[in-house]
Amino acid sequence: MEPNPILALLVAAVLVVIGVLVVHPRRGALARIRRLRLREEHIAAEDVLKILFTRTETGEPTSLPDLIALQREDGVRGSRAIERLRRDGLVHIDQEGVELTRRGIAVASDLVRAHRLWELHLAEETGYDQREWHGRADRMEHRLEGESIERLSRRLGSPVLDPDGDPIPGAAGTPVPSAEGKPIESVEVGSTYRITHLEDEPQDLYADLVDRGLYFGMRFRLLQRDGGGFELENDGRRIEIPRVLAAGILVEPCDELEEGAVRLADVAVGARAQVLGITTQGRGAERQRFLDLGFVPGATVDVAFRSAGNDPTAYRVKSSLVALRREQAAKIRVRPVAATGGVV
Repeated sequence: MEPNPILALLVAAVLVVIGVLVVHPRRGALARIRRLRLREEHIAAEDVLKILFTRTETGEPTSLPDLIALQREDGVRGSRAIERLRRDGLVHIDQEGVELTRRGIAVASDLVRAHRLWELHLAEETGYDQREWHGRADRMEHRLEGESIERLSRRLGSPVLDPDGDPIPGAAGTPVPSAEGKPIESVEVGSTYRITHLEDEPQDLYADLVDRGLYFGMRFRLLQRDGGGFELENDGRRIEIPRVLAAGILVEPCDELEEGAVRLADVAVGARAQVLGITTQGRGAERQRFLDLGFVPGATVDVAFRSAGNDPTAYRVKSSLVALRREQAAKIRVRPVAATGGVV
């Protein structure tokens, strides 16, 4: 039986198409896989630079095994990333450990600058939850560079701190001072302090700090300290901090807490309160919305009623009825006045 020439042509055409789809130097599957692998290796190398930069900020030496362990990659890929940086002249490796070269400091500084500026952008200009800032900035830092970073900085007003109190490196590519403050471990019971820094890595521990109501700039009184951790007082609330979370908190002394201050979310139905201000948890568009609704310092707020599920709650402010979820009302600081109810 003689071969069918039409069928042979069709098979040949299919093989050509498959070949193009697989081996095309720019659009083929192999080329895409190669680009993806190179991109992943590039990101892994930049992550090493960022780790070294942040440890340099705190004065911590970094051994080669420590650096590999700190990476998200496996040992082989982590070692490759470090070797790539060495070949590019960005790190120096000796018996004492791994350190950034002058050029490595400049590249790493730009990465950290992009990361912290993007975190501030997320905090001030978007509605993303505080727990998402770090992870989203982690992904974006590898895409921002050069003029795009500087445009972002100018738009944000050339800030010097990110939302958690970390200094933002300058455009010159030099290391910056460590975050200000002293460890919460060293504070005195009964004294008042302000949080100057919350460590946002690892992210699960940071999320735990946020869930407990902590934020950069929060003022508190230390009620007690024992082997298990700490108990803080802030705006009528008691917050327990396990010792495992304490290492990520830096503080500085501050003035005494405002007498009688509580959060609007904790004021009972039927009570009246006077607005003291909005916490630094309320940022950007959300903060402006609170102000536009009338929650300005000195304004009077009546707690009208709660919904059937106790959330949201209706508040009367400036003759308007406004509904806020509990997590929103918790960002508004008030002092109860002329209450017919009380603080729940």
